[in-house]
Amino acid sequence: MRWGSRRIGFQDGDWPTPPIALDDFRYDRALGGGAFFDIGPYMASLGRVLWHAEPERVSVLVGERTGDGLETSYSVLAGYPGGKTAIGHFGFTTVYQNTLRLLDANYAIELERPFSLPPGMAGDIRVQSSEQQYCHQVDPADSMQIFLARVLNAVKAGSREFDAPMLSDARTLGRIIEAGSVSW
Repeated sequence: MRWGSRRIGFQDGDWPTPPIALDDFRYDRALGGGAFFDIGPYMASLGRVLWHAEPERVSVLVGERTGDGLETSYSVLAGYPGGKTAIGHFGFTTVYQNTLRLLDANYAIELERPFSLPPGMAGDIRVQSSEQQYCHQVDPADSMQIFLARVLNAVKAGSREFDAPMLSDARTLGRIIEAGSVSW
């Protein structure tokens, strides 16, 4: 990823969700529940969106599981080409945090709620370099609505533009799930 003329080489993200009620579908394997399927796609798409790459290495540590083994929290470390690294923690049983950090030798960039900024809420991007610190405010937008509108428009037009990205994300999510199965 480029930030201005600078290449960002390392990023760190923590995106757990607020504690979720035990009767929620996310705790039901038969309904597609589990942290991997619910919030894993955010991590799966991250490297593709930022660096146009799938991870070369994926390690997962499952933090909590239900009695039948359904994961409710996990941490993931993914290594990408060029020495880039993504670190994330996801879960239903943790305090809410949703932060993305992009770091290299020259910059530290932090974004709050990069994947779940509520419609109408402005976002802040905090940038720190050796010379300065500043905050850039991003206008409110509903990123999920924008994405879904693009997908639906592509379907209506018969476009296949999302085929390769979706397959890439599916491969990465599969690797996350497989790596998490080893830690069980």
